[in-house]
Amino acid sequence: MSATIEFDDLSFETADEEHVRREKARGRELRRSQWWKNRLAVGRCHYCKGWFHPHELTMDHVVPICRGGRSTRGNVVPCCQACNSRKRQMLPVEWQQYVDSLRNAGASELERVRSRMRADREVVRRPEPARGDGGHGSGAEC
Repeated sequence: MSATIEFDDLSFETADEEHVRREKARGRELRRSQWWKNRLAVGRCHYCKGWFHPHELTMDHVVPICRGGRSTRGNVVPCCQACNSRKRQMLPVEWQQYVDSLRNAGASELERVRSRMRADREVVRRPEPARGDGGHGSGAEC
């Protein structure tokens, strides 16, 4: 059964419960894949381009599950908690409109939002590989 969700000035029909359940299970499976672990290891948020420790990144569905998105390699990206929280259930076009509205609001508004985002997270630079290990580390998990 689907329902109508409203927040801010957006309103949309949600996906049915079976779709959401199935895709969340697929998302859990995808998180365990080497492909996803490699994406996290890069340490880069898809949206703000900030550098983070892999454990600080979350899996974001570009097209949200509740709006019919799927848990596939083409629809999931690593992103920081601040961006994930701000994106919520937005589609890519809605996210872009949000970002553009910040730019159009002027430098002061954009800086205020960036300042809030910085306060929400601690940016961690990607560590340099230790010398002599070929950039592969000691093999121990982070």
